[in-house]
Amino acid sequence: MTPPGLEPPADAPVSAQPRNLADLLAYIARHTAPAGELKAVRDHRGTWVCLGMEQRLRQSGTQVPDNAGPLNTQRLLHQALTVMRDTSPAYFQHFMGHVEGLLALEALSQPPGLAKKNAARGARRR
Repeated sequence: MTPPGLEPPADAPVSAQPRNLADLLAYIARHTAPAGELKAVRDHRGTWVCLGMEQRLRQSGTQVPDNAGPLNTQRLLHQALTVMRDTSPAYFQHFMGHVEGLLALEALSQPPGLAKKNAARGARRR
C-alpha cells in the first residue's frame, strides 16, 4: 500500500509501482524533496551528542569502586569504552547509540516500582 500523496500515476507501468518495503522506501526517496538541515543545527546536534557520550563515559568511571581489582567488570568496561573512544570516535558514537537504545528499552521494560528502587540503590552507592 502506497502512502497517500505518493501514489503512482494511473498510467504508470506495473513495474514502477512498489511491491515490497525496499521498493516503497526507494520510491519515497525518489519522489520527495530532501529536507535540508541547517548547518548550525547539525553542528549543535554533534556537540550535544559528544557531550552526552562524555557524560556516559564519566558515569561509567564513577561506578568503578575505589578498590577495584584488575579483573573488575566495571573497571574493564570503563577501560574498554575509553580505548574505543580514543581509537575510533565514530565507532564509539555508533556503539553508544546502541547502548542508549538498550538502556531506554530496559527502562521501559521494568515495572515502575522496580525502577524507583534501582535509582535509590544507585544513589546510596555514591
